[in-house]
Amino acid sequence: MLKKLSGYLLDNEFRLTLYPYKLHVINYEEILSVSDMEINILTNQGKIFVYGEKLTLVKLIEGEVLLSGKIKKIEVDFHD
Repeated sequence: MLKKLSGYLLDNEFRLTLYPYKLHVINYEEILSVSDMEINILTNQGKIFVYGEKLTLVKLIEGEVLLSGKIKKIEVDFHD
């Protein structure tokens, strides 16, 4: 059990969780650009491109961000 807890706490891979009209991103490195139609985020494994309408950053804490709006498309470009 301690091994699982340790693995969860030390996890550094990015994670995306999609909800209706929201996207939660965990373990990102940098927000590259923000507009009401596109948000680009850098992770340790590549870039995330979020496209939609009325996109906003709702909650921003170290390593986590919650995006809100009408999300139409999400692309992930992994490093080779």
